[in-house]
Amino acid sequence: MCLKYIAYWGGRNHIVFMGDARIHQLYEQFVQSINVDMPQTSTATIDHHHHYEDSVYQDKDLDLNIRFLWRPVVNRSMIDQCKHWSSLKDHLKPNIVIMGSATDSIRSSNGSAEALEFYYKNLTIMLPIMEALNRTTRFLWVLQDPIKQQHTGFLHSLQKPKTTIITNEQIDLYNKAAMEALRFAKSNTIHVWSSARLVAQGFSGDSDSLNGSNNELRIDPHSLKFSIQILLNLYCNDHMNYNDGTCCSDPEKITAIQCIVLMVFTMIIVISTTIYIYNGYFNRKNHFRLRRRKYKWTRLKNDDYEFELIEVNGVFDNNNTVINDDDADPDQDNTQEVSMITNHKQEQSSNVPIITNNRNLFFLLTRLAIIMLYFYLCDRTNFFMKENKYFTRPNFLLPIAYVFALGLFFTDESLNTNVLHTDQTNEMKGWMQLVILAYHYTGASQVLPIYMSVRLLVSFYLFLSGYGHFTYFYTTGDVSFTRFWKVIFRLNFLAVCLCLCMNRPYQFYYFVPLVTFWFIIMFITFKIIPHVSSQSAESNSSHYFYLVLKIVTLFAIVSLLYTSEVFFENIFLIRPWKALFVNTDDSIKEWWFRWKIDRYVSQIIENIIFVF
Repeated sequence: MCLKYIAYWGGRNHIVFMGDARIHQLYEQFVQSINVDMPQTSTATIDHHHHYEDSVYQDKDLDLNIRFLWRPVVNRSMIDQCKHWSSLKDHLKPNIVIMGSATDSIRSSNGSAEALEFYYKNLTIMLPIMEALNRTTRFLWVLQDPIKQQHTGFLHSLQKPKTTIITNEQIDLYNKAAMEALRFAKSNTIHVWSSARLVAQGFSGDSDSLNGSNNELRIDPHSLKFSIQILLNLYCNDHMNYNDGTCCSDPEKITAIQCIVLMVFTMIIVISTTIYIYNGYFNRKNHFRLRRRKYKWTRLKNDDYEFELIEVNGVFDNNNTVINDDDADPDQDNTQEVSMITNHKQEQSSNVPIITNNRNLFFLLTRLAIIMLYFYLCDRTNFFMKENKYFTRPNFLLPIAYVFALGLFFTDESLNTNVLHTDQTNEMKGWMQLVILAYHYTGASQVLPIYMSVRLLVSFYLFLSGYGHFTYFYTTGDVSFTRFWKVIFRLNFLAVCLCLCMNRPYQFYYFVPLVTFWFIIMFITFKIIPHVSSQSAESNSSHYFYLVLKIVTLFAIVSLLYTSEVFFENIFLIRPWKALFVNTDDSIKEWWFRWKIDRYVSQIIENIIFVF
């Protein structure tokens, strides 16, 4: 699928394996994974005296060219091959080169230190040539897997096999030399492939995996399959839109909108930190200043500011008259001075709530900014490791049981007594959100009973949401745009922030668009003249007829959209709001699927139940 996709969009699939017999095993397994009908060559043993020929596998339909180049030693031959690629045109250079060598050098040199030094020097010579190909070619240097030394008896020591000199200690020395030489690479297209060695170490103790082979240098077949899977992930995941294909893939490139949003969040964090530090420093400075200076203070006997302390050139009596102190003039009239001080303190007191609210707003935005930055680091970068979702019943039930246990200790009584009042519906919607969150987090969609149950929960959530909005509009008659924008903001603020930070379409968080859409439909239904409410219906019974007429009309429109998918797409793919209903592939299928499932539940049935 991946190779077809790349070829369809005009890309090339030119892959080269270059190295020793172990690299030849990777080549054969890679070809076998692509062409399952191809007979697999036996790789039960590896003979270092056998000269493997250069080979090629091609598929014109996939524009696929996989080559193996026999270069068992890091010498002039391998360096000349890299120079040859540098002289070719871009469309003839390979996309990726998988290379590795060590065992032949160890065997031919009898494990000498001089051969290890030449191995390191030749890699450093080849490194600049590999860097010159960074625009078109990616290089993977495969670390050597540990060998499996199973024969430790006396007879085996007499046989003196040819691979005895190749020990894990020697392999570790060559692997270390390769990592030391390639760590100076300035290009991000040259990598050391160490995960294949880690996989091989996991199978090192599995004697059954050798299938009776006594060859110590042969790559374990299980390890070989996992290594090829990792290699395919590396090659394909950057080109395909897999939901769980983050393994070995580069992080998404940051967009201009993401840069702007992240800069704004960073500025908010910096401003809030500055305010916090300034307030701490300023309050501390005032505290020490007040301790150093001597003031004469008194309480202002005023109904509004009974406990306000003010600084004056004396003290007050009960009539707000300044009482003489040692330095004050007893005949001086200070009434005007007292009035000015009182007015000044009143102005200061009136400004305190505004300053406090602005400060709290910045602190709340800072909390949001930290959360969004954390989400971005987790989902859109390789800063944290990732794993696929694996469903297990304990993982799904444990968070629900944990929150349920906490809920037993935190209960509250409700003052409402009517059926399905706000406290009840909020409690039920909260539990449904918890179950739906655990459902998505643990990948429980694989289990059909849980999938069907969650679909019912989504439908019931939409029912409760529509019921709550309908009850509010009908009982209060408040269909103002102020109410409309408050609800829209409350439903969409977090989702919009996630869309901007994560570079995802609005439909990626499908639940919010679904609830928002049906709320807008409900608002339009009540906003259309004549406005119907419980008060207007009591005073004029004809308003019941208008309400039923609105519901029937809405039912007919929804049914018409459902009967014709083409008409549905023509409506929702109109340019101004198209971006709200399509996914990353510019398809509306996902929105069509979710809309039609709950088309009647959320807005019409509860209206009929409530009215009749």
